[in-house]
Amino acid sequence: MTSGETPTVKPTTTEKPPGFGQGFLYDIWYFAALSSDLKPGRLQRYEILGQPVLLGRDRAGAVYALRDICPHRAAPLSAGRLIPLDSGDDLSREAVECPYHGWTFRTDGVCVRIPSLVEGQAMAVERIRVRRYPVAETQGLVFVWMASGDGRDAEPDIPPPAFEGVVGGAPKLVDRMDFDAHIDHAVVGLMDPAHGPYVHQQWWWRSKAGQLEKEKAFEPREAGFAMARHSPSKNSRAYRLLGGKPETEITFRLPGLRWEHVKVGSRQVLSLTCLTPVSETKTRITQVIWSDHPVRKAGRPFENPVKPEILRWKS
Repeated sequence: MTSGETPTVKPTTTEKPPGFGQGFLYDIWYFAALSSDLKPGRLQRYEILGQPVLLGRDRAGAVYALRDICPHRAAPLSAGRLIPLDSGDDLSREAVECPYHGWTFRTDGVCVRIPSLVEGQAMAVERIRVRRYPVAETQGLVFVWMASGDGRDAEPDIPPPAFEGVVGGAPKLVDRMDFDAHIDHAVVGLMDPAHGPYVHQQWWWRSKAGQLEKEKAFEPREAGFAMARHSPSKNSRAYRLLGGKPETEITFRLPGLRWEHVKVGSRQVLSLTCLTPVSETKTRITQVIWSDHPVRKAGRPFENPVKPEILRWKS
């Protein structure tokens, strides 16, 4: 280096910025659970984007989400219990009590009690907080807003996703499975229509001999795109069970939502697939189907041959 030159500072690390198969999208809603999964008074531990999340429902019916770590000694709050804040009958005034030392937090994350404090010991316990995750319950689904940074004061600036075709009461089919993969890899199948004729061959669905040349139109949607409403392929036998002239629209929305809405006259079928990143190496897939079509009852014989260990029909 000659006199007067500015020295070049070389990076001291070879760490690369997040790319495909690394990191997560933040400041967005993630599907966490079905409404029916959360029972009043029960504390349940989930992992979302590698973060431990306590999901619960108070006895008044409201759903809440907290970081599942007590700030005192890092005990899981989900191992504790939901208790009333006073001796009254107001069930909406409840708090989560840590199982280790009894530190107690309202469902908004504010500490309200430390049992080991002695009389006269001045301490502003309300300054101690557990991270609260904004949560929304809609259409029988529970979504958690995963904010960037510490998320302490983050509030959603968009509503949770809403789906046309949630009909017929409770879901008729719920299917869950964990993939040992990052969400970037797990999501590929949701947005790739070309794999269908090869992967999804069943005697009751479609066969290799019935492969046809097809053309589909795609349209932009909020945070994604849709395969515009069209008549299903004639080689898809399952659609024939619906009768009439079914029309379907398939929508994909970031970060991992795909739904197929089928209309048959006044009847509807909605098949929703949700991907929830558990960690960098695990993604949970949840398939939920609603319908007010009578053919759903005829589908029960197919329960066991498909995937008996994870499928369950609901009447």
